[in-house]
Amino acid sequence: MINNNINSRCIEMILKSDKIDKKTVLLINLPSDSIRKPEEHCGIAFLASYLLSKKIDVQILDAYAEKKDIAYCKIFINNWMSKNTDKQLFCGISPFVTSYNYFVELGAYIKRINRQCYLFAGGHFASLNKEYLIKKHNWLDAIIVGEGEISLYELVINPLNTNIDGVYKRNFELAFSPRRRILNLDSLPYQLRYLDKEKLHGQPYAITTSRGCYGECSFCSISCFYKLNSPKIKQTFRNAKSVSGEIHNLVDKYKIKKLKIVDDNFFRNNSNNFLRELIELISDLDISFRLSARPNDITEERASLLKQLGVVVVAIGVESADTDSLRLFNKGVGIEVSEKAISYLRKNKITCLANFIMFNPMITLEGLNANCEFVEKHIEDCIFHRINSHLWIRSTDPIADILIKEGVCKRKGFPYLECQYRSEEVIKIRKYFDQWCNSNMEEYYECVDILMAQGTQGNDCQYQKYKLMIVKDVEILKTLIVFSLEKKIDTMGEDYIIKCINENNFYIGVNNNIGKLLGQLVTVIVDRPLGTLHPKYKNIYYSINYGYVENLMAPDGEEQDAYIMGVDKPLKKFAGKVIAIIHRKNDVEDKLVVAPIDKEYSKKEIENAVCFQEKFFDYEIEM
Repeated sequence: MINNNINSRCIEMILKSDKIDKKTVLLINLPSDSIRKPEEHCGIAFLASYLLSKKIDVQILDAYAEKKDIAYCKIFINNWMSKNTDKQLFCGISPFVTSYNYFVELGAYIKRINRQCYLFAGGHFASLNKEYLIKKHNWLDAIIVGEGEISLYELVINPLNTNIDGVYKRNFELAFSPRRRILNLDSLPYQLRYLDKEKLHGQPYAITTSRGCYGECSFCSISCFYKLNSPKIKQTFRNAKSVSGEIHNLVDKYKIKKLKIVDDNFFRNNSNNFLRELIELISDLDISFRLSARPNDITEERASLLKQLGVVVVAIGVESADTDSLRLFNKGVGIEVSEKAISYLRKNKITCLANFIMFNPMITLEGLNANCEFVEKHIEDCIFHRINSHLWIRSTDPIADILIKEGVCKRKGFPYLECQYRSEEVIKIRKYFDQWCNSNMEEYYECVDILMAQGTQGNDCQYQKYKLMIVKDVEILKTLIVFSLEKKIDTMGEDYIIKCINENNFYIGVNNNIGKLLGQLVTVIVDRPLGTLHPKYKNIYYSINYGYVENLMAPDGEEQDAYIMGVDKPLKKFAGKVIAIIHRKNDVEDKLVVAPIDKEYSKKEIENAVCFQEKFFDYEIEM
């Protein structure tokens, strides 16, 4: 049989182009509205690498990583088609739930301009929704289900084959059979490095040491995805020599100093032996890592081994401090297990990224308060994604069945199911807290993306800014909970959030416009007069007056600090002109330098005057 959706001209092209050099593949990662820093798409990179190892021509269009819009994608695809008129074209798209609308627009466009192009999709979203997508979109020829390297290769070699394992083809849906998992990951070539380091904007390259996770979290698609290949095989692994070989290759070729291990769960059977072997194999390198793990896999011994390996960040799935929520999520561990993991990581000076779901449809005010208290307790121990995180329910998630049974969810909506919250009060809190978080989300992730990739050590400025923001988040969320408990959220919630947003915008404005203060007259209240010691650090002696500018707020939430030059006696108050700004590179707040209006000082003179305190910081002087 022949796919009815492939016209006669397409069949003729296929029959004429059965040679490998007459085939070309374009793999697409769609645009995104995300404010997050770009990362490699490892799934696409592995597919491309495998096809290239089989001498098949491949290109990657990563619109997300390169910050390109849908219009750019259309132009790129047009050019790609124009350059390959003598070849059979295969175009694959990897859609996410959040890029579904782009997927629909671009897929329809591709088929409209060239019906001969074989159009397929793959990845978690496409694999888990294969029946819906094939039925809904007549421009889609096939879906690569689950792991795709071998399935895609066989499709490209013979697209007329109606019975390729792992390929869900239009008009041959009943003939579909799953492809077994790739048990030996070491048999695959290293993933393709298709992005220059500059395009990652400080984010590290990614490396995979395993696939899958033995956990069965009800909100997670990982287990469901790999069951599409082999239901009983939870995880597959690479050996230490293979991983070491790729790491050495990356260091030699790209001179990298850091890597992100993107495994769904880094740990395996005999993890300690794997760690010891890998530590030995890369002992000649100076390199750091970030990885993800279940909290119950972090033991005291493993934390020590991770430190020896060079791990600086470990992301663990805490998810919630509410017992009922953990049961709903099917985590299989209590909050005390996460707290032990956090303590082991802290002891070894490894930054812990605590993944957390603050809101879910079943959570109560008590559960929300428990979550809030956990975050507050571990502000010094962990970094967090923005804590307004919601649980979004996809139809293919195991948790959907639970929530439907509970009556808060319906089998309606795509790609997310329509869901209600059991508590009206939680909905109100979420609404106002979202309003606050969305007002400064970009500012938050400017700091947190760096901390998640590199850890807190050596990133003092970003860490201090982050802590100010997370403390404020907790304060606001706790206040909203109190409003709700006191039945005041309807009357006070909105005004409170607007006030918080306006104050924050003012602080940001001051920070962004501090350079405009040069030459302006200000009044300084002196709280550390000449001749006194620092209230906390007694080794700092104030050789000039130091204080704060009245009614001018700094980004740390306090009034703006200022040095006073040109006065040789202790002061209580001083009015003068801003002659310089000290920009601290590793602190939240810059400092002003104020002097009498009739006096001028050189940059060197200012540096000599303030070095008693500024020597502890990395700074530059603007005049």
